[in-house]
Amino acid sequence: MRLKFPILIYVITFSLLVNCAAPSERPQDYDTQGGLNYEKCLTSIRIFADVLLEYGRDTYGKINTPMFLSMLDLKTRQRITQKDPNWERDYDHEDYMLNARGSNLYRDTETIRAFYKLTQLTGDSTYHRAADAYLSAFLEKCVSPTTGLFAWGEHIFYHVLRDTVEANRHEVEIPLPLVQELWEVDPQKVQRYADAIYDYHIYDKTTFDYDRHGNYTTGKFDDPDVRGTWIKHSGLFTYIFLVAYTRTGEPKYLDWARKMTHVFWDRRNKHTNLVVDLPQYSTNPVCSQNLLLSTYLIEASQVYRDDFILNCGLAYMKSVGTYAHNPDDTTFFQELLIATGKPASTQQQYIWSPWELTPRAGRAALIAANLSGDDWFLDLAKTYALYMHKSSIPPLVSPGALGEGIRFYVALYNATSEMRYLEWARQVARHALENYFENGLIKESSDGYIYSAKSGAGNLALGMLELYETENALPIHWQVPREIASGEKTVPFCIQLTDASVLGVRYQFGDQAWQQLNFEPKASSHFSFNISIPEEIKNNRLRFRLEIPNSKQSNHKLTISDSVIIDDDLNGPQFSRLDYDAYVCSGNSALIQISIEDMNSVKSATLSYAHGKGERMRVKPFSVHGSTYQFKVPRRRIR
Repeated sequence: MRLKFPILIYVITFSLLVNCAAPSERPQDYDTQGGLNYEKCLTSIRIFADVLLEYGRDTYGKINTPMFLSMLDLKTRQRITQKDPNWERDYDHEDYMLNARGSNLYRDTETIRAFYKLTQLTGDSTYHRAADAYLSAFLEKCVSPTTGLFAWGEHIFYHVLRDTVEANRHEVEIPLPLVQELWEVDPQKVQRYADAIYDYHIYDKTTFDYDRHGNYTTGKFDDPDVRGTWIKHSGLFTYIFLVAYTRTGEPKYLDWARKMTHVFWDRRNKHTNLVVDLPQYSTNPVCSQNLLLSTYLIEASQVYRDDFILNCGLAYMKSVGTYAHNPDDTTFFQELLIATGKPASTQQQYIWSPWELTPRAGRAALIAANLSGDDWFLDLAKTYALYMHKSSIPPLVSPGALGEGIRFYVALYNATSEMRYLEWARQVARHALENYFENGLIKESSDGYIYSAKSGAGNLALGMLELYETENALPIHWQVPREIASGEKTVPFCIQLTDASVLGVRYQFGDQAWQQLNFEPKASSHFSFNISIPEEIKNNRLRFRLEIPNSKQSNHKLTISDSVIIDDDLNGPQFSRLDYDAYVCSGNSALIQISIEDMNSVKSATLSYAHGKGERMRVKPFSVHGSTYQFKVPRRRIR
């Protein structure tokens, strides 16, 4: 992705003077497992899958197929017929209406995997059959008869109105391609696809220099001055070749995978193990995507462990993890100087935008720790998780980024059994459930008007299912309201045990001493009890811990902790939306808009902001007259 403007990051805080209303009467909203109803993770994705099956399949043109449309209108659940108000946000928005008329399996990669996961979790084969049908139709309609390349990825798709493939340029994108899943449907076509990567992407069969683009129809290579050996594709091609090797046993595929890995390894700086992203044509000695290459090589090593390929992936990750890390504030730099490993700019590593680099690398680091036995990679994963957790989720983040974050946190919890990682996954999932599901579909953004497969809806679906699977396996679950008005007298709990003989509950109001509640389990595994709230506790939290002293799952006491908000007024005020331009030219003003709910309790508000790491500035306090406010942050040179 090429950005037109430098990034301007505002640190924005709002202060409100609140006239608190009386505690509101409302029905108790019970959530499960400390504030997250994990059953919603399953039911929401199942509804999403059912809506796709009913409304999202190709019922257009003269030939209908079981393939999914790439975009749907949220209200009508039909294909897009006109541009929505947010269409220009997309970096390749010139292709917007083409995507609206198309099906692109590569952008449904994680959706297909989520469908298989749904059948695994529910026992309902509907989703597995639907995924198989999609893959079968794709292999029937979207394989070039001349080259064997697939019509998927960045620049080509199946046009559902014309019942034919549109465009000619083949390119793989970010997720690991569905070659293993497709192999189960038609091995011959997928093997031919692996051969086509060799034939029509690798233009130098000695050095294995390649073009990330391949001509779907003719196989003709682009002119030399426009070819691009971009770094990420090396890892994706290696993955495809290793899958072909494990399925066929033919040595050529393993040889191709090793030679593909050599393309960048042989060009690396021997001192830092870093390499530029586009080696043949770049005069800029900077790297930004080495970590992405390492994730693909490490994930490919799960398919087949080749020591050379794995060790290259480990070396790249260890190098970037070492040089990019800023221990002073637990952050990571995005761009590094090849020769020294020092940061080339102050830009921080991508977390919630583009490519979700940190959580992807975090999951790969866990694989690396398992394959290598080196705990350094586990420590790196933990550092990445802390870096993510300290970085708040920005507005308008894609659902795919949220899904990648959930998947990483869940994987880290399963690797370490440290409860905080599961709690962090719940926080992201709760944000997604509250902001990204509408009319049975997953929105492309929290303020979106459409469902777009390109936004990573499938990755969010897969993340929610992986979280549900992990939550469902816990030996204890409980129900408790997330928020309690201070006028209420008790906090009701309902606990379900699956593996315990004695349960202890410790609870604490604010800074008061911990109190213990013990009871013997009965024949039933469900228990209900109330905790009384002192009158003086207001605007605070009730903290509690659940303990299973002799859990069969470990030799030590299992402790799960959480807290409940106790507030004077649960209904407000709340900031419902904060809008500002993601990119602003240096020297220009930035327009900021905020919406505030429950205006009867708000008297006045102030805005503070900062340019980069500069001194925090304050906007003059303003009175409250409506629900939406606009500010112009004055011009200042960006540092």
